[in-house]
Amino acid sequence: MACATYPVTGSEAHRLPLVDALRSTAALTIVAHHLALYGPLSRALAARLPDVSAILVEYGRYAVYVFLVVAGFMAARALGECATRPEVPALRLILRRYLRLVLPLAAALVLAIFCAGVARHWSTEDYVPAAPSLPQFLAHLGLLQGVLGFESLTTGVWYVAIELQLFAALVVLLGWRSGLPRRGFPAGLLGLMALISWLCWHGRPELDNWALYFFGAYGLGVVAGWASRARLQGQRLFWWGLVAAHAGLLALDWRGRMAVALCTALLLAHRGACADVLVRLAAPLRWLGERSYALFLVHFPVLMLVNTLLGEATVLAAAPPLLGFALSMALAVVVAAVFHAAVELRGMAWLRAGLSALSHFAKPAHAPGSRPLWLLGPKRNLSQIMARMR
Repeated sequence: MACATYPVTGSEAHRLPLVDALRSTAALTIVAHHLALYGPLSRALAARLPDVSAILVEYGRYAVYVFLVVAGFMAARALGECATRPEVPALRLILRRYLRLVLPLAAALVLAIFCAGVARHWSTEDYVPAAPSLPQFLAHLGLLQGVLGFESLTTGVWYVAIELQLFAALVVLLGWRSGLPRRGFPAGLLGLMALISWLCWHGRPELDNWALYFFGAYGLGVVAGWASRARLQGQRLFWWGLVAAHAGLLALDWRGRMAVALCTALLLAHRGACADVLVRLAAPLRWLGERSYALFLVHFPVLMLVNTLLGEATVLAAAPPLLGFALSMALAVVVAAVFHAAVELRGMAWLRAGLSALSHFAKPAHAPGSRPLWLLGPKRNLSQIMARMR
């Protein structure tokens, strides 16, 4: 999601076990939520384990808020480290983030269109998308499908669009004049915007295609990323004041999504307490965490095929529904691993090669007629920042 994400040389050195654990858990929860929501498998689960089905349908979607907080946290770590540098590539950061998200998404859309075509041939389930039009497909590539009112071709595209909006908004807030602020990280502004988002924008359906709706969770992650490196007593007091303000809002008006976001932010800001346990699980967590975006993208096409194949099978009536769930999730993880290796890693390699080639044609930052430095920025800072966001 968002999300959100890696060649060993680029990102492994910056991976955090807790971030991988959160991404892995959230991705698997989203898969379980959709398995409980769509198709024959969902009906089998609801018939035999209604309580489990109800919990997954109602609360599984909350995992999106884990992705949002983690995305904000990682963006803050990447951008906050450069807060005192005048050379920060604002528009190149946004463009690269867009390409990082959309290149794998484009391949996942093609896979989803193919799987939906197979499913429509054998099934009449309402959740299977109709054949896409060209404007609909192009709107998805531009991450504008929700804004323009097109039906989604697969689940999760809305989240990818929202994460890009949030990242662009953060870069603009940090670098709206001439690069990232040189006088420190604007934690007060971001914390205030997070509170305003929860109070005024979140929960309004007409805004759910825009970053304002979700800035509360993302902003919490951003400030948690800043707080995790706070050294001054005043900075720590501000963080705990923001936590107290969110706790007060929850006491007045309980919101499960806000509670999930707040707990995730607290874990990230004070992740040292989890380090000993997570380090022991670092290898499997890192493996699945690296593939969490791929799993997020490809699980719905897998779900369509599995539900289509099992829709008329009598084995569903006798088999434990959790067995079908486990097999479907395992298949989704396998497909995600293949997708990660064949599409995601290669896409990142092509992206780096393309940006490297383009950089040879860029003019010096202060040459006459060149674009301002904060629009393009030097290649070395771009690589460092993006490596810390994965």
